[in-house]
Amino acid sequence: MIDRYAWRIWPPLNGEKLSEAASHLLGTHDFSCFGRAMKPGGSTVRTVLKSDWHATANGWVYEIEANAFLYHMVRRSVYLQVQVAREKMSLATLILGINEQSAMKPGLAPARGLNLWQVNLPSKKQVEMEQQLLNDDVA
Repeated sequence: MIDRYAWRIWPPLNGEKLSEAASHLLGTHDFSCFGRAMKPGGSTVRTVLKSDWHATANGWVYEIEANAFLYHMVRRSVYLQVQVAREKMSLATLILGINEQSAMKPGLAPARGLNLWQVNLPSKKQVEMEQQLLNDDVA
């Protein structure tokens, strides 16, 4: 039954490698190797605020939080981290892809098991403050 809602991977994943790979996604990066912008010419720079794996009774759960996501960014990042944990790709290759947008192994994690947990939208006041900061920087 769980196969409908999870990605079955064998052999079991190395949790330390998953966590190490996840930590390199944190921060502001050009994630063009992880997905594409929602509109032509759109920015592929995103800020990842949380990137964590944790073990459960049924396997691994990945949680990611960012200011925005690219199309396929979550599925691609999960796939690449799993490749590192399976030793099918080096951590150095993942880091190079994040830092220098170099080509990486193609692939996506399956959509089953992917859940949108929560959406946090800024308040009107936060948007106005950010706009004011941008205007001050331009002036």
